Amino acid sequence: MKAAVELPPNHRRVLSVTAARVEKELNEMERLLRSGNPNRVTTTVRVAYSAEQRQKLLEMIHRMRQANEEMFVALDLEAGHFYEERIIRAKAAHLWTVLVDSLSTKTRGYGELPGDAAQHVDRHVEKLLAIVSSLLQLCTP
Repeated sequence: MKAAVELPPNHRRVLSVTAARVEKELNEMERLLRSGNPNRVTTTVRVAYSAEQRQKLLEMIHRMRQANEEMFVALDLEAGHFYEERIIRAKAAHLWTVLVDSLSTKTRGYGELPGDAAQHVDRHVEKLLAIVSSLLQLCTP
């Protein structure tokens, strides 16, 4: 379907990114609202909405999702194209960098670790590094 108005390429690009961002945030909100237990090991979420409020929010998210899709089609915007292996490899490489920067030798700027704490920290971080290194090897086709 062609747009009623032909948008310049730069405007199509920015609106495509906007639509993608809206979709991503709506997905996150919906995932949280539908989650029976939003808590994770590293994050605690304090549930605030009643079942009725939750339903109304989900309905509004649905309406916004529809409006976003209408805009996307009506303005003839372009979907982003991604390769699964590149996404996984990039995220694993980012995790590897974060973990290397968490080794005791890299965190000295925060002060010295007391006693044998550095060994304990490094043991855990190195275990995570070994796993993410294996993950990176699996990511390479």
